[in-house]
Amino acid sequence: MAKKLIGREKEQAILEDALKSDESEMVAITGRRRVGKTFLVRSVYDGLIDLEFTGVQSAPRSEQIASFHFLLQQFAGKQFKLKLPKNWLEAFHQLIY
Repeated sequence: MAKKLIGREKEQAILEDALKSDESEMVAITGRRRVGKTFLVRSVYDGLIDLEFTGVQSAPRSEQIASFHFLLQQFAGKQFKLKLPKNWLEAFHQLIY
């Protein structure tokens, strides 16, 4: 039996509003480890997540971007060759393709 999300009404409303928006939305969730951030997102967006990325704690920006790039390249498949982005703006632009 799946666990049910109890509480977090304010956070759930924010995520649901982003989902209903007519605009593209990006939601960044930060906080201490092991407090239920991933569980919250997966509960609200159950079955709707196409690409999921979790940062590496205390890793430098270049390593975070390289990790995101690797995930995005896996998602895009071999038919698309993505170059390693220099910054987060370039990385997010690759999501368009």
